[in-house]
Amino acid sequence: SLISSLPNGIRVATENTPGHFSAVGVYVDAGSRYETPQTTGVSHILDRTAFKGTKTRTSEQTQAILESLGGNIMCASSREAIMYQSAIFSQDLPKIIELFSDVIRNPLIDPEEVAEQRRTALYEIQEIWQKPEMIMPELLHTVAYKNNTLGNPMLCPEERLNTITPELIRDYMLTWYRPERIVVAAVGAKHEDVVELVSNHFGDIPRSPDFNSHFSLPLSVTSSNYKQSKTSLYKTITTAASSILHPKQPATSTIATQKAHYTGGTLLLDKSQPHTHLYISFEGLSIHDPDIYALAILQMLLGGGGSFSAGGPGKGMYTRLFTNVLNQYSWVESCMCFNHCYTDSGLFGIMASCRPEYNRALVDVIAKQFESVTSYGRGGVTQLELARAKNQLKSSLLMNLESRMVQLEDLGRQVQVHGFKIPAEVMCKKIDDVTLEDLVRVARKIIRGDVVNEGQGTGQVTVVAQGNLSGLPDVVKICERYGLGKHSGSKWLRYKIEKMSTTDKNNLKTDSYTVSDLLPKISSLIDTCDYQLALQFAKRALSMESNNIMVLEILGMVEIELGMFDDAKEHFLKAISISPNQGYSKYMYMGQLCEGLEAIKNFQCGVNLMIDEHKSITSNKSSSSQDSQESLNRKISTALCSMIEIYLTDCCFESDAESKCEEYLNQALEIDPINPEVYQLLASVRLSQQRNEEAKIALEKSLSLWINLEPGDPLIPSYDIRISLVKLLLELSQYTQALSVLEILQKENDQIVDIWYLYGWCYYCMGQDSLQNKEDHLVHWEDARDCLVTCEKASYNTHKKSYKPSTLL
Repeated sequence: SLISSLPNGIRVATENTPGHFSAVGVYVDAGSRYETPQTTGVSHILDRTAFKGTKTRTSEQTQAILESLGGNIMCASSREAIMYQSAIFSQDLPKIIELFSDVIRNPLIDPEEVAEQRRTALYEIQEIWQKPEMIMPELLHTVAYKNNTLGNPMLCPEERLNTITPELIRDYMLTWYRPERIVVAAVGAKHEDVVELVSNHFGDIPRSPDFNSHFSLPLSVTSSNYKQSKTSLYKTITTAASSILHPKQPATSTIATQKAHYTGGTLLLDKSQPHTHLYISFEGLSIHDPDIYALAILQMLLGGGGSFSAGGPGKGMYTRLFTNVLNQYSWVESCMCFNHCYTDSGLFGIMASCRPEYNRALVDVIAKQFESVTSYGRGGVTQLELARAKNQLKSSLLMNLESRMVQLEDLGRQVQVHGFKIPAEVMCKKIDDVTLEDLVRVARKIIRGDVVNEGQGTGQVTVVAQGNLSGLPDVVKICERYGLGKHSGSKWLRYKIEKMSTTDKNNLKTDSYTVSDLLPKISSLIDTCDYQLALQFAKRALSMESNNIMVLEILGMVEIELGMFDDAKEHFLKAISISPNQGYSKYMYMGQLCEGLEAIKNFQCGVNLMIDEHKSITSNKSSSSQDSQESLNRKISTALCSMIEIYLTDCCFESDAESKCEEYLNQALEIDPINPEVYQLLASVRLSQQRNEEAKIALEKSLSLWINLEPGDPLIPSYDIRISLVKLLLELSQYTQALSVLEILQKENDQIVDIWYLYGWCYYCMGQDSLQNKEDHLVHWEDARDCLVTCEKASYNTHKKSYKPSTLL
């Protein structure tokens, strides 16, 4: 890439990619974030009047030039830019730059044309309000950045349309179309040619004074949790009379330098619709943040799509929201992760839709997905997922850049935002450099509301819901329960901490605080996910009482959250050495931090302590103790399953591996006899011992525990567990049961490759077993062929081709 600046401040960027076509664009640092209550909606109408005539050409003459150039020319406005772009034959480069200069510098903005565009915009706005997938992102920004910058509407509100006059549009262009805010970019053209043309047509625009003052515009005081109709919403999200917000028009320099302030909040629109649409988001990262690559990978890892997505590259076939939500809950219509990135802030979240009767369950499903990516180990993110998401992100990046128009916009916007172009190979290198620890750290920072951007956002969750909201629970409270976002429960403590000076924070005096004082402060900091400050308090507490078990465990837990695994291990080991017979949690943490027999040893110690606690709870007959007992039972059986899996994998060559598996299985079955996963693991062990009849009995028991539950029931095993169940059933020739499970999975999503492959394998095996009956044999093999052909088509559309089903035929 080559970049030059004209004397008046206009920047010219080019990439001379070979080919018969060129792409040219003009990018103006304007858009809806720079609008005021008096100019709200101008950008929306401005881009519609862009090529409607100039002072030197009639509208018909402008249209004739557009048609002669091929017609692939457009103007579009966004929150942070107004873009004029075109794809042309290379020989038409002088014509298009001259045309762009004319429509930008000499727009006619005829009153009749503006009136016509207002009528068209009114129809467009009314149509968009009928489409939740289009209006919800707009509402989300309005709530997330209430009454400032990125919260300004991109759509002109209905009641503002008649106030958009030609004079208002001209004033807006005069204010923001300044040379230092303009970038001209070209792809497929020589740099010196483009510089000469831009200098000829834009070079005489006088340079204007720099915008250098800054203060935040005042925000109106409103409730963060409210329900509104569409009519009242228009007034809240778009207009706001100047008498309420601002007594006079704010200075241009103020608007130009105001930072986006993330407020968070809740907007509930209760209206009759077949589906409930829910958006849950948090403040994301700015485009300048070095962690932006990790966040982009996280978006790819979560992925998602619609219930009828056919899979394929970039469609989320193997992403978390696809496999853990769309494949698990048939009532979820769509579920997708989104990531909006701007110059000084961003929005990251998940959108989902379902039928109204499942409103209550939907919130928990989304919250669990957020929570799952903030941890390692069982249920947390894995190296395999990270590698897949990296490859998917790089593939998407490079394939998109194959398009001239995408390449052009990438060049123009990067120069506008950064002042330079980051090459694709550098971005790919930065993607490759992201580690699993980086991914989890960034996920925690975003999802727990710990992002610190220039606008000093609140860290609170943003919730927008539309549809029949009957049964929809308090989303914010559920998010608080899962530790998502910052919440008011710790407001007093945060206020006290903010009032402390940096010296006070780093130099807590032992004569001012005792360990008893510090422990509740540390716990509150953990609740608000402020792990860095919690680490300082915990270290200070440990320096005061180096053998305090509670301090050691809390410090170890904080260090795990911060990815300091060696330090955490050291502190858990010290806690164990001081008090080996009390508290099982330190052993559970150590089991996750260790490998092989060392992990087994720690899990065993933790299980022993949990069993002792289980016996104590059993003697208490209260209803609350019954709930605690059931929860502890599941923890014990889960830990025992982990130990069995270690003996089946890492420690499979140990002499006592088989006997240990038996011992742990018996314990798990005694403690938690209603856990389907335990019986499935029992069947795996029995199969390895060639005790097939006992394996069949175990699988029948596992299946009976959930097969008749209603779809969406949380007790139904995960997709991966049920797929493993089908494979075990096929290995034991239990074809009818295997087909029953596959039918359930197919109803949840019939586009999964694994399902059709296993269908085909099942019918193939049934045909093999019926060779004596030629008619049944052929019917089963025809069914197998049909299923495997379907599988092969689905496999062709994905980036995973790990097997070739057709070879079975």
